Amino acid sequence: MALLSALAMGGALHAQSRTPPVATYPKMAEFPKENKALAAEYLARARAAAGDDLFGDFVHRCIADPRFRQRVNALQMNALLPPAKVFDQLYFVGQNAESAWALDTAEGIVLFDALENEEQAREIILPGLKAVGLDPARLRYILITHAHGDHYGGAEFLRNAYGAQLISSGPDWVAMDAMRARGKAEGPEGAPMPPARIEGKDRTIADGEALKLGATTLHFYVTPGHTEGTVSTIFDVTDHGKRHVAAFFGGFGAPRDPLQRYPHIASMRRFADLAARAGADVMLANHPVQDGAFEKLELLRYRRAGDANPFVMGPDKLARYYKVQETCSQLGLVRAGLDPEKP
Repeated sequence: MALLSALAMGGALHAQSRTPPVATYPKMAEFPKENKALAAEYLARARAAAGDDLFGDFVHRCIADPRFRQRVNALQMNALLPPAKVFDQLYFVGQNAESAWALDTAEGIVLFDALENEEQAREIILPGLKAVGLDPARLRYILITHAHGDHYGGAEFLRNAYGAQLISSGPDWVAMDAMRARGKAEGPEGAPMPPARIEGKDRTIADGEALKLGATTLHFYVTPGHTEGTVSTIFDVTDHGKRHVAAFFGGFGAPRDPLQRYPHIASMRRFADLAARAGADVMLANHPVQDGAFEKLELLRYRRAGDANPFVMGPDKLARYYKVQETCSQLGLVRAGLDPEKP
């Protein structure tokens, strides 16, 4: 009995010894420049826009991200998620930290983002495509939604392996060229260099440009803020033959520079209007923590006949989602001591 007690005590002490000291715990960020009364007003506006069904999105963008970035980073850990068919022609082939979406068209596959590096492209995207019945040899285009390493990381490998064209905006091609010139990538630690642009091969997308691939048309918009040339897209999908419209904003994350929140907010407002005019009822993002892909993919796995597709949120909820994102970004301006309505 004494031996068992000693072993239990030893195990408890061992477990306790692995716990970091309280003095090393991260602290909540403080905002010494904020007008607290005005911050309370914008926090209340965002909470009202969220309602109960978007409460988690409100918490993520208005509270967790600005107060405890470490918590958001923990939620976005690298972890394997099973590839899945989400709509008749749209497939998730990414991971928990970042999404990769494959849109199957009559003229080839459009891949939205390429994860963090060659290894992830080779060991997550390619097996994912094959698991859902898509042939990687049919990769036609790889859209880089924005010039950060956790999204372009595997693009060069996939282009070289399968001959796909890379698509980015003019400003983000310039940004990626500049990274290569100075030998420093933007994104998570250890991010690879951006892909080298191949003139005459890779494509520069213009704001408002449309790309038609058989019966599928993708409408591209340059939406600066997260990066100078973030690309957002609107396109049709079907669910068991029923038409829906997907709105894919290319970069929800608040810019590090508070002044860049102004173009970011303007881009979100503009894209929300474009999505509304297109009748969009599906919201996609390039991080599962933003569009709830992790949770929605689980619901899809257990979807019963007659159940709604969890990725279909409807135009009203989609509009409120964008309003929550916009208002939380305005709250960030207040917290930085800036005017939330104009530069």
